[in-house]
Amino acid sequence: MKASTISRIGAVLIDSIIIAILVGIVTGFLPTTEKYDDAYERQKRIVDKVFSGESDIDNDELYEIKYDLDKESIHITLVTTVIYLAYFGTFAYYNHGQTLGKKLLHIKVEAENDSNMTFIFRSALIYGVFTALITTVGVLFLDKTAYATLYGICSIANFLIVLISFIFCAAREDGKGLHDLLFKTSVIKE
Repeated sequence: MKASTISRIGAVLIDSIIIAILVGIVTGFLPTTEKYDDAYERQKRIVDKVFSGESDIDNDELYEIKYDLDKESIHITLVTTVIYLAYFGTFAYYNHGQTLGKKLLHIKVEAENDSNMTFIFRSALIYGVFTALITTVGVLFLDKTAYATLYGICSIANFLIVLISFIFCAAREDGKGLHDLLFKTSVIKE
């Protein structure tokens, strides 16, 4: 029997908390560069000025800061990507289609093709790993203007993938999201 949309959302929320804690702990030990620290402080000053009403948002400066932060934190992005794929892909595969959130809510992912790669690719699509990897490569080779455009396109694409998947899950009789249809999976009650 298919899992309800509410239980799927609940599992995602639980898993999001778990993964945020895990990523925070692991990446908290990774070093940052002086350029990263400087960009972070510049961003913090701008945000403080905007919220205090002292200044308006300067998009050009924010693009430059975002570019510097992303360029100087590629190692953090890559570690985060590995954690996401390990948790939502490999961990779920070896736990019979269940993350901790799914286990708590008694649902699981069932794949027609019982392959670890199915779980990894499904997770990479729905959790933004593909777009994160595209922007990571982009920050290495593009200037800040081109990167800002690429980042915007990837952010919109990721948002649309999640939105379409949610709409599909809620509206389709079989409860399959876009990621389920593409990778031939179903989320069912345990």
